[in-house]
Amino acid sequence: MFRKTPYNAGSGIFGDSIEVFASKNQMLQIFSSIINNSLERFKKKKNFNGYIHVIIKKEQNKLKLIIQDNDSTFDEKQLDKLLSRNSQSKMLLSLYTTKQLVQEEFGGSFSVTQNQIGLIFELNLTLHASEIKHDI
Repeated sequence: MFRKTPYNAGSGIFGDSIEVFASKNQMLQIFSSIINNSLERFKKKKNFNGYIHVIIKKEQNKLKLIIQDNDSTFDEKQLDKLLSRNSQSKMLLSLYTTKQLVQEEFGGSFSVTQNQIGLIFELNLTLHASEIKHDI
């Protein structure tokens, strides 16, 4: 069982912080799974100047995390496999596990889309009344 404690999820432009009542291990798993996925894909490309852009914001009773990289080499079939339970890859299975964690522990959603720049991982974590402290 994870011990849930307030976890500072980030600061807004004006310094307001957002605290999420969650296990540090859960939050680390979420971030590391997504970021490691991008980093592993970057390693496979020679002379590729990869970047990862992270946006954290609060919208009503949700904490929205948007993580985008600049690897635009995915096709639709590969995109569908990213969050699949049947993946043979440890890296992709980790993304599936992260999706399950977001849904079950946070009552949230986790999706992956692609635009002309790269992949966009979007997470919406439900905040409870005690966690809603500031509007950003």
